[in-house]
Amino acid sequence: MDRSKEWVDEWVVGRSGRLPSGDFRITTIRGRLAVAVTTAMIPVSFFIFSLLHSVAYILPMKIYTYKNCGSCKKATKWLKEQGVDFEELPIRETPPAVKELKQMLAYQNGELKKLFNTAGGDYRELDMKTKLPSMSEAEAFELLASRGNLVKRPFVLGDGFGLVGFKEADWADQLCSSKS
Repeated sequence: MDRSKEWVDEWVVGRSGRLPSGDFRITTIRGRLAVAVTTAMIPVSFFIFSLLHSVAYILPMKIYTYKNCGSCKKATKWLKEQGVDFEELPIRETPPAVKELKQMLAYQNGELKKLFNTAGGDYRELDMKTKLPSMSEAEAFELLASRGNLVKRPFVLGDGFGLVGFKEADWADQLCSSKS
């Protein structure tokens, strides 16, 4: 699935062409694959149907949350109020995968500490304040992927962006810029 998603990002998104009924462009809207067409009524060509059928599993942006986290509750409420589609995942039971953590690290300008829930009990219990500076990225990713409570939340991955923690202004800026 991850390999197919990469293919969609690299090859499909941004492609355009001409149909008898008008021009089309494949894009994403709020993290979902979409086809923009210059006319309102179009016959669905076999090419577009086949292409969309092969990538129809693409989900909206993911948000990892913890049910007792106030920031997570505020974030999901805010997303719903904005009409944003998202897939909510329980961070303790299904922490982000190593690939997702690497993606988020890139969005956080390589600052590994930003991925950690530094206020959490697991962080203190494991003495991460002392251990984190000497850990390799690979070790940190494996630890985060195995212990969801260590991950800063809410943890959001969308089409071309990643956010940790909930700051309404930052989220509004990011989601507005990702729509255009």
